[in-house]
Amino acid sequence: MAELSDRESRILRAIVTEYIETGAPVGSRTLSRKYALSLSPASIRNVLADLEEEGLLYQPHTSAGRLPTERAFRLFVNELMSMSNLTVNEMAEIQSLDAMEPGVDLLRESGRILSRLANTATVVVAPRTDLRRLTQLNFIIRNEPTPGLLAVLMFADGTVETRFVDVAHPPTEGDLQRIHNVLASKVRGRTLQELRNHLAERREHDELTHDEISSRAAALGIDAAQESAAEPLVVIEGQSRLLEQPEFADADQLRELANMLDERELIVMLLDQTIRGETVKVLVGTEAGNIASGQLSIVAAPFTEHGRGAGAIGVLGPTRMNYPKVLPLVSATANAVSIAHDRAARSRSDPRGSDRGGASR
Repeated sequence: MAELSDRESRILRAIVTEYIETGAPVGSRTLSRKYALSLSPASIRNVLADLEEEGLLYQPHTSAGRLPTERAFRLFVNELMSMSNLTVNEMAEIQSLDAMEPGVDLLRESGRILSRLANTATVVVAPRTDLRRLTQLNFIIRNEPTPGLLAVLMFADGTVETRFVDVAHPPTEGDLQRIHNVLASKVRGRTLQELRNHLAERREHDELTHDEISSRAAALGIDAAQESAAEPLVVIEGQSRLLEQPEFADADQLRELANMLDERELIVMLLDQTIRGETVKVLVGTEAGNIASGQLSIVAAPFTEHGRGAGAIGVLGPTRMNYPKVLPLVSATANAVSIAHDRAARSRSDPRGSDRGGASR
């Protein structure tokens, strides 16, 4: 596609902006009247015809105005739009997330707030358990119904998972405390995979086999940190706001969209690159899959803990969504969730400094 002239860029920006606002085909008279283009309707029509030839506009029928194509929206997002400034009330609502404890409640509330502000559906994804970072691993002796140990894994996002570890002869309470002491410094900050590898390496180099307690601690730690079958956590809020959008009034599109919202694996796949990235990611229309005839777009951003990917939060909306407003909303919400994770992590690592950490923001 040839580079657009200044005149073509201004008219394309105006027509996308108008379509986002009204959802209706845009004519030359509307552009001339509302957007101070300093061009006659006849001149505007000539430019619209050129943009149509470039594949950036189309007419739903001969007598109608023009509509932007998916390529036009992509160009608008990449080069033409100006970000909106969030209002004081919007920022206050988003920043209320800063003080929440990480976990499912934080993810749900961030999704609810973003859905309300963006007026469409939102999705929050936290990675599989084996990708999250541990803060603590303890064992509890279990006698019934099956004797063994219950491993209690505490993660940096505030969630807790328990796993049964089958052992022929459970350790005594005294030995269990010594096992906890051996594992304490080796667990914090590592993922399950990193913990397994670390303990196996230390054991291979005889660093954890010089006495029975150290050897048993390594074996129990490896058993407790085995791959989990747990699926990524997916939280969807505001589905009704999305399904009520006029773009999805067609029964087939509505059914397809509703099915997609139930297909959590597809959502995780779409957001996986976002979780591993560093910036807001925009998938326009068919870039997000041929869902609802390519009429669905996704704007998502990663949230982090100490700079490491901890998940992603995003907006699901029609291709016509208000990108200049949605992008800063998504970015600010992801940032607030990251702040909550970092604050909680500082508090867990140094409870005495938690107040100082919070005051320094």
